[in-house]
Amino acid sequence: VLAVTTPAAAGRYVVCSEDVKHMKDVVALLASRHPEYLDKLPTKSMACGPGTALTKIASYAQSGQMGTYIRTNIGRKLVIDSAKSRGATLGLRYRDIDASIVESVRFAIAYGHLADKRGDAAVPPVYTDAEVAAHFDAPAAAAAATG
Repeated sequence: VLAVTTPAAAGRYVVCSEDVKHMKDVVALLASRHPEYLDKLPTKSMACGPGTALTKIASYAQSGQMGTYIRTNIGRKLVIDSAKSRGATLGLRYRDIDASIVESVRFAIAYGHLADKRGDAAVPPVYTDAEVAAHFDAPAAAAAATG
């Protein structure tokens, strides 16, 4: 929304954090924060030659362009440059990826996509304007706080 509503913003913006996690790191994070879901997490790493080959073979069973996407991107490191969106024009600051992943699990539990094994799932709060503004640099934060 900021890229569309900021008059000085022209061109295209990658509005995505540059922090990219390997699936094994996501699994390790989820296992440490939500050990009650270990039975739902993968236990074998496919990040090896045979795993890549098996994934490419299995990709032929995918419909549409998904198989092509998998075969093209498997084993490649994703590199994202969000410098333009973090620059002076937009001034975005991205949330920590680990916090975002853990919060996604909370939402999945709260909305019934995962069973609540702890018994403490409440719908996570909607962010206030001040909390949203905290993710922007000073000019945008000041404008959001006053307006």
